[in-house]
Amino acid sequence: MTHLPKQLHADDELYTKLRAELADYTVENLVEAFGEDAYTSYQREQRALLLARTNQLLTEKPSEQAHLVLLTRLFLLGEEVDEKDLQLNHVSSEELQQAGLVHLKDNRMSACVKLEPHALEMNEKQYNWWIASDFPSSVTGKPVEKDHVLGIGGATRTLLQATPRDQVGRVLDLGTGCGIIGMYAALHADEVVATDISARAVMLADFNAHLNEVKMQVVQGSLFEPIKGDFDLILSNPPFVITPDSLRETGILEYRDGGQTGDSLVAQVVAGAAAHLREGGLSVMLGNWEIPEGADPQLHPQSWVANQGVDAWVVQRETLLPHHYVEMWLRDNAPAWMRSQADYERDYINWVNDFIARGVAEIGLGVITLRKPVSNRGTHFEFSEISTGTSASGPYVKQILTEVSEHHLEIRDTDFFIRADDVREERHYLPGEPDPQIIIATQGGGFGQRIQLNTHMAATLGACDGELNIGQIVTAISVITGVDKQTVEQAVYGQIPQLLLAGMLTRAK
Repeated sequence: MTHLPKQLHADDELYTKLRAELADYTVENLVEAFGEDAYTSYQREQRALLLARTNQLLTEKPSEQAHLVLLTRLFLLGEEVDEKDLQLNHVSSEELQQAGLVHLKDNRMSACVKLEPHALEMNEKQYNWWIASDFPSSVTGKPVEKDHVLGIGGATRTLLQATPRDQVGRVLDLGTGCGIIGMYAALHADEVVATDISARAVMLADFNAHLNEVKMQVVQGSLFEPIKGDFDLILSNPPFVITPDSLRETGILEYRDGGQTGDSLVAQVVAGAAAHLREGGLSVMLGNWEIPEGADPQLHPQSWVANQGVDAWVVQRETLLPHHYVEMWLRDNAPAWMRSQADYERDYINWVNDFIARGVAEIGLGVITLRKPVSNRGTHFEFSEISTGTSASGPYVKQILTEVSEHHLEIRDTDFFIRADDVREERHYLPGEPDPQIIIATQGGGFGQRIQLNTHMAATLGACDGELNIGQIVTAISVITGVDKQTVEQAVYGQIPQLLLAGMLTRAK
C-alpha cells in the first residue's frame, strides 16, 4: 500500500540523518543482494522477481541484510513493513513521517513515494543518490494520478546520455519532473535552474536536490515564463505526447501532455530555447512531431527552427503509425486490465480519429539539438533518420552540433579529417570473387550506425589519419586506381558529410 504525501520536506539536520540511514541502500548493494536480473527487471517495471528475492532472504536469512531488504520492500516495492523490524539507526519512524516519506498506522509503515537508489560517475567521481518519485502502476495496481511524477525512465536515460558534460556556466532544466536532469547538470555547471508547471514535481525535485546535496534552484511555472536571462545549456524532456482534447476531458496527465493541439508544445519549447541560448550555447531536448500525409518527415521540425537564429540537428529515431502511437501511450497511462473495456476503446478511437481528422500519417520520435552560432555565416539545419538501438553520447552530440554549426558539412580540398577509433569495416564477397560486392563501415559509438561505402570512400576512410588533407588523398587514389580525379572526388566528397554526421570522421584541428 502507498500513500501520496501532501508535503515532502526536511530541514538540514533531518536530511543528514536520512543520508546516514540510507547509506547501505545503494544500487551496488541491491544488485549484490538480489541479483542483477531482479534489479534490471524492476527497471522495466517488473517487480515480481525482486519481490520474490526479498521474500526469500527474509525467510532463509532473516537477520542478514534485514535493513537493506526492508528498505527495498518499503521504497521500491511499495510493501508495508513493521516499523520495529526495520530497525532504524539514524532516523526515527516519526521523522520519516514528518518528512512525508512514509505513513504510519498501527506500527505498520507504508511509503508515500518511491525512493530509488541511483549510481553515477562523473569527472572520475562516484555518486550514490536516492531519487524520490511516484510509484508506477505496476506497484500500486492503480492508474497513476493526474499529477504523477515519473522517476528515471527510458526517455530520461536517453537525455542524460545525450547531454554534453563539459563545464558550463548556466544551465536550464525545463520540465524537470523529479529533478534528475538538472541534478546531473549541477555536477558540471556553475548554476542550474530547474522549472516545472507541476507543483508536485517542483516539491519532489527540490527534495531530491537537498537530499543529495546538489545545488539547484527549482521554480514553478509554465515553460519559459519563470525564466530570466540566457543559458549556456538548455535541457528538456517536455510533456511532448500529442493528445486530443477529448482525452483531456477525462483527466490530463501533466507529466506527458502539454495541453496544446498537435505538436505545438514542442514547437514552443524549441522557440523558447533558441531565444534563451547564449552564443555558442547548446540545447538538447526530446520531442514528438506530426508527419502529415504525403509530407517530408522533417517538415515540422524544420519549420520550428526557421528564422530562430540557431543551427539545428534533428535525429528521428522512430516513426509510429497513429494507432501504434495511441496504443503505446494508453499503456503508459495504465495497463489495459486496470481500465474498463468501454473506456479503453472510447479513448483509443477518439485518439486515432483526432490524428485522422488532422491528416496525420505518422508521428516522429527523436532528439532535437540546437546551437546558437558565434559567427555571422548563417544557420544550418540537418535532419537524420537513425533507427539503431544505440543512444548517442554527450561528446558525440556536441561534436556533430559543432560540425553542423561551424562548418555546415562543407568539404574543401584543404580540409584534414581523422577516422574515429571505433570505426570498423565489413566486406561482403560472392563466393570465389576477388572484389567485394558490399563494403560497410560500422561504428561502436555515436548511434552505432552501419554505412555502406563506395570503393573510393572506403579507400579514403582508411587514409584519414590527419596526415594528408582530403585533396591529397583523392589525388593519390586517382593515381593508384587510374580513375580520373573528378570521379573520385565526386564519390568521396558526396559521402563525407554522412560520415561526419555519424561521427565516423572528425575534422582535424
